[in-house]
Amino acid sequence: MAHMVAESFHVLQGFVNLKTRDSRIESALEKLSHEDLATLASKNWKQQLASESGLSYSRFHHLFKESVGLSPGHFIKHERLCEAKRLLVETQIPVKEIMFSVGFGDASHFCRDFKALTGFSPTNYRDRRGKSVGRSLQI
Repeated sequence: MAHMVAESFHVLQGFVNLKTRDSRIESALEKLSHEDLATLASKNWKQQLASESGLSYSRFHHLFKESVGLSPGHFIKHERLCEAKRLLVETQIPVKEIMFSVGFGDASHFCRDFKALTGFSPTNYRDRRGKSVGRSLQI
């Protein structure tokens, strides 16, 4: 899973606004790419990254949002949900295990956030995406 997370972070780095590129934020993104998503959900990572970047938390938050387009917390939530999407389509791991593996401890919270991103519950997303993937493989 860490490899897929790293790929996801590197893809998102391509969207960083070149006018507001900051080496400290790029360094923070690189550090985040090596972290486990479930671990990030449970530890005080934002303050730690700000400190390691030599910035106050408020300045780090501002520069991160300016560079990436999302706050640090929303960025990580988005990454966790994208990893859940991938796992739902590419594996048969039960939804509850996927939920825990990407750092959600509450099923209603996970389902609400997942539906807000995709428009579908995790189970419906798997059913719909799995069928379309299956059809494309049969052609």
